[in-house]
Formats: sequence, C-alpha cells, structure tokens
Amino acid sequence: RPKYITRKLLSGDLDLGIVGLDTFNEHGQGSEDLIIIHEALEYGDCHLSVAIPQYGIFENVNSMDKLAKMPQWTEEKPLRVAIGFTYVRPKFMKENGLKHVTFSTADGAQEAAPAMGIADAILDIVSNGTTLRENNLKEIKGGVVLESQVVFIASRKSMIQQKGVLETTQEMLERLEAHLRAI
Repeated sequence: RPKYITRKLLSGDLDLGIVGLDTFNEHGQGSEDLIIIHEALEYGDCHLSVAIPQYGIFENVNSMDKLAKMPQWTEEKPLRVAIGFTYVRPKFMKENGLKHVTFSTADGAQEAAPAMGIADAILDIVSNGTTLRENNLKEIKGGVVLESQVVFIASRKSMIQQKGVLETTQEMLERLEAHLRAI
C-alpha cells in the first residue's frame, strides 16, 4: 500500500519512494524530513473530489455552491461525508460555504456509504469516474480538492546521512527525466 511507503520513509526504513501526491499529502505533509524530489512523473493522474448521489435530494445539485445552499444542513443535521483522506476536510468544506459537516473515516469503499445510508456524500480519489457511476454518484463543480499524480519522494535525513543515497537519488532522477523527455 502506498501509505506504507511514506510511513517507512518517516521511520527510516526506506530512503526513497514513489507515491501519489495525495498519499504524500495525507501521510507525509508536515514532516521536515520528507521532500518531493520530482513532482510531475506524468503517471497515475487522479484527483480528490467530492461526490454526491445522482438522484433524490441531490438530483439538481451540480456544484459545491448549490450543495452548501441546501437548507437541510444544520447544526443538528449536518452533511455527512465519508472520507479516506483527513488532511483537507474542514478547511475545504468551510471555504466552500459548508458550515455544518461531519466526517466519518473509511478505509476504502466510501462509494457505498451513501447507498448504505451512513453518509450523504463522499470525498475520495477519482481517476476515471467509473466507480462513482457504478454507485450512482456524481462529481460536482468546484468539488475537486486536489489534482494528483505520482511523485518521487525522499528522506532528507537519508540523503544527508546515508552513504550513496544522494548519488542513487541523482541517478534515478536523471533516468526519470530522460524517460519523460523521450515520451
């Protein structure tokens, strides 16, 4: 699992890694030790996005603005959002006018949460939208929290202290950039 790569870098068990920017932000952001060596490897394009049911009370809702203006979201009955990523939730929702929101963390299968009645919306990674459509969900305008693709990351401490890590990093970076120029 990609999150383990970030955790292993933080613990010192790994020196270098390749993960999605979303994973780096979720599990490594805020660490003084982890750095992004190359941020555009042009692979694994996806985005973190808000999705809601296509039907019912959401049938005519097509934007974050319309979602925020729905009168049913109150302090007593907030919008319930199933999430797999925790780093963006309150700030993004507040910036988009949603004051009354609760979050439930799920390790996968967030798409099923609205149909099960345990969430009104989801915040999840979307690559081509097939899983959303299969679960009668839709993305909404303004609902993209983060654009993501694969990034090359490293432990700053390892690059400084571990013999050969800096040289290996430079060689890998040169090869990655040569490949990107060739395509």
